[in-house]
Amino acid sequence: MSEIIARLKQRELVQSALAYVVYLVLHRYSEAGRQVRMASRLNGEDQDAFGLLIRGIADPPVRKRAIQILDTSPAMSGIRKDAFVHAPFLLLLGEHERALVVLADWSPALDPIRTDPRFKAVLKKIGLPYTRQGPNTP
Repeated sequence: MSEIIARLKQRELVQSALAYVVYLVLHRYSEAGRQVRMASRLNGEDQDAFGLLIRGIADPPVRKRAIQILDTSPAMSGIRKDAFVHAPFLLLLGEHERALVVLADWSPALDPIRTDPRFKAVLKKIGLPYTRQGPNTP
């Protein structure tokens, strides 16, 4: 029975996490806030910190505090560890330069796809130069 409950909890967590991302993209911030609070509750994380993060995206006067929470709160450490999660939150909070720095610092993980012409095309499309990284990268 406990295995079934754990699976249901995991499913609900994934659904809430996906829902808050979709709601952010749609600028439906109150729904995003509800979903992020649900996901953080299910994951045993600080609901208030995650709620403040969404409010900072929605409400520019709250943004400075949301950035501070993102940068310093232990509840946000998981976000800060994953560049593909951290950078979009920085972008949504208006921290474009910092988002690029986060992605640049993460760049060694991109090594396996650097030689793929599609990777170079993506860089060109977003206006970034292609540069060699390391001795094994052409």
